[in-house]
Amino acid sequence: MLSIGLFQTNQFFPLWLSVAVMSVVGFYVVCQVVKKWMGLVMATLFLAYLLPFVHLPEYLWYDFSGPEPLFGFGHLLSNPYMFDETTIRLTAMLGATGVLGMAFACSLFASPCGPRRVERQSGLLTALKTMSLRVWLLWVLIGLLFSSMAAPAETIFTSSYTTVVSYSDSINFGSSWLISYIILSFAAADALVEHRATNRKIKRWLISIVVVYVFVWLQLLRGDRAAIPFVFALTLARLFWVKDPNWGPSRLAKWLGVGLCILVLCVLGVIIGVARSEMVDANLKDPLVLIGNMWSDERYAVSGLLNGTWSAVLLTPLSVAGDHLFESIAPRWGSDYVNLLLSTPPGFVADAIGWERPIGIHQGPAWEMRYGSGGTHAVVLPFRNFGMLGVFVIPTLWTFAICRVERRCLRSCSVGSLSLLMSITLVSPHWLWYGEKNMVTCLIVWFVLSRSYRVCLPKVNADQRPAIKGFGIPSFRMG
Repeated sequence: MLSIGLFQTNQFFPLWLSVAVMSVVGFYVVCQVVKKWMGLVMATLFLAYLLPFVHLPEYLWYDFSGPEPLFGFGHLLSNPYMFDETTIRLTAMLGATGVLGMAFACSLFASPCGPRRVERQSGLLTALKTMSLRVWLLWVLIGLLFSSMAAPAETIFTSSYTTVVSYSDSINFGSSWLISYIILSFAAADALVEHRATNRKIKRWLISIVVVYVFVWLQLLRGDRAAIPFVFALTLARLFWVKDPNWGPSRLAKWLGVGLCILVLCVLGVIIGVARSEMVDANLKDPLVLIGNMWSDERYAVSGLLNGTWSAVLLTPLSVAGDHLFESIAPRWGSDYVNLLLSTPPGFVADAIGWERPIGIHQGPAWEMRYGSGGTHAVVLPFRNFGMLGVFVIPTLWTFAICRVERRCLRSCSVGSLSLLMSITLVSPHWLWYGEKNMVTCLIVWFVLSRSYRVCLPKVNADQRPAIKGFGIPSFRMG
């Protein structure tokens, strides 16, 4: 509330205070996860929300009255807002206020985030209904089809990433990548909880092969990185959300696995971000030379791992902060959220009926940013519409909702619940860095697919479903 009151009088937190607030909240998140009072989906959202602000601490020792330094948000092109002290303070205050709202919402829950105690002590596990192998293969093939539609037409060795479009772009169906990953999330969840040993083995091997094919061939080698959160979501599902009696690494091993996964995905993201514009017509030696040059380049040293897509995302809070100070932009009072609802139809559907969506590939808040590269951080729309009050209240509301959903999913034993956890996890960076429309689309797609999944399940009477002793049968609960 202090930040809201100060904002009304055009006073802002000192930079050190905003950085301290975000650091304390980060420590709070770690403690809550360790104590199992916060779920991993919510922790992922905190990480994605805070990651762009990782560049602010370097301003703590910067002399704003001196010459402009060479550093910037991930060595991005410098702009006047980057070196104005008041703009930086307001930008940091936006981040601190929003993350305080998220932490406040999480503090309202007074129970551990996990299965009910009775479920932990139960000796009998009722096997979940899962799809037959033929129907499951159909789902995987449909997911592959959508992934192929979303993949750039050429590899990074034949054409620069920025000059190539995908088939989905050509038909104005930009959400095909998201549909693909949610379909494959259902297939992966089905495979993880499959109770028939033969089918379980076949499904898990096939889904692993498909994920590697999508991630490596259709994404990384095409210069795209949209599947990185999808792989991370699968890792969380395998290590934490499904407890398999035949495979039980220790808690320390699980966290080391998550840390290794994050490190590998970050390194791959940095390498692909550079290689997708420099590997055209390359021979077999060039990728190794490029990686060696990156290792020796200070921009891509260990500290360079802090630079990424999120670096450019920070330009959008910076833009609205600077525009507020120097342009006196009037609040929009919810018009952006109305436009968000009016933009829910897929692009090709809108084209077919002659509907021009207010938010689309070439229009929307991302295109109204003074500085940016195609996305908007989660604080932008709340600030543009409701000022500092919106920056606190709106993250509080969606954090509370997602905490409720995650807790309910962890207490529920179903493929739909597991796939919802994976879907929110995989869309979180796209939502918090590229706009709320991604999350709206994710929820709509998941809802439609969850109903479709139920239709695809075999018809088995309740008295025919086996109650199986908890040996060799995976269960969906906190691992």
